[in-house]
Amino acid sequence: MIAFAEGCTNAPVPSPAPTHSASSATVSPDLPSPEATTGVGPNDFGWFELLIREGCEPDAPDEGPCGDPAYPRTAGFELTYGSLDATSGRQKSGDFGAMKPLDFLRAQPFATWLDDTTLLLTAFDGHKATIRAIDVSSDAETTWYEGPNPIASLVADPRSRAVYVSFVDAATRSDLGIWVLGGQGENPRELVPGRADLVDDPEFSWSRRLWLTPDRSRVVVLDCGSTCEAWVIDTAAGGPRSLQIGLPKSAVIGIDDHNLYGEFLCPQSTCAISALNLATGALTSLNVSRCGSGPASIVSSEPLTVLVTTSIPTNACAQRSTVALVEPNGGRSQTVWSVKGPVDRVPQPIEPTSRFGFRLPSGFFLVGPAGERSTDGQTQLVSIEGLPGIPVFVD
Repeated sequence: MIAFAEGCTNAPVPSPAPTHSASSATVSPDLPSPEATTGVGPNDFGWFELLIREGCEPDAPDEGPCGDPAYPRTAGFELTYGSLDATSGRQKSGDFGAMKPLDFLRAQPFATWLDDTTLLLTAFDGHKATIRAIDVSSDAETTWYEGPNPIASLVADPRSRAVYVSFVDAATRSDLGIWVLGGQGENPRELVPGRADLVDDPEFSWSRRLWLTPDRSRVVVLDCGSTCEAWVIDTAAGGPRSLQIGLPKSAVIGIDDHNLYGEFLCPQSTCAISALNLATGALTSLNVSRCGSGPASIVSSEPLTVLVTTSIPTNACAQRSTVALVEPNGGRSQTVWSVKGPVDRVPQPIEPTSRFGFRLPSGFFLVGPAGERSTDGQTQLVSIEGLPGIPVFVD
């Protein structure tokens, strides 16, 4: 079991309940609290936030209106990173200066974790794409890759330090396939050729995301236009293999060694949480009871995959929202939070993205009001063992 140092568990823990007087919070009494035995605390885990600066020239020829989301103009970025025990952090910024306007999202910077202490930052300045590795403990920065074409998506193997990259042609905006770069961006090798039918423009909004299974045996790819297609690459043998076509454009919740989890089955307005088997392509609806829809996330995949789900009150539900742990095989579930109050104040799982990410030990997750980070003590680090949570992002 992973637990926190005594100094952390003694920190004051504000109630997760909404602040209005009619609200209350209840917690299942049979859930144990984390024990102070390992000396691990929030300062041992990192977070980052990436802000994109946009700008455009209103009178420039062939340019869409300033502020139009279909015509983003990436002017630079500001990357902030630090440890979970503080709101503020250290910063790195980039200014792309004067460059030809770009009207596709593939040119925008994004970041991802390589390991517990290393961030990979990807950017395209109008002339070249770069992947930079940043050591968040020392601020040391190394350029891993430079090339002429923007990067649509990437995932990294923390052990081999190989990086799996999807490139987009800077001139035509078409797919250039998926490549693997060796440690520190060496020896690029094509895994999957580009597809001429995948072109990113305002008329056809195409997106691609990559995931790496925890055992590093497969790269899972999700290509989405009007619908989505899922396919898989064996990292040892190579070769793409289609899993499913015609999937809805729904949120992916997470991945383990055997399944990609998401809201793929949508017979009604509320999509069922389901598992896409990486070997067979079969879709299986999980035995997850939710009254109303809310965010869900994978919080642990070793040795057991655990989902955190949130039920949002609707007209058909009692005015109470619950975050519960549910085994994907439909087994036991445990209530972690049970809170009355308006949806925007209910603690919900915070999903890591390419704009805001964090590293947590297996078996822990973050919750915050409406699933967003706050700096007033309401964002808390919670163990699947149960409460109390520990306030984070508080200086």
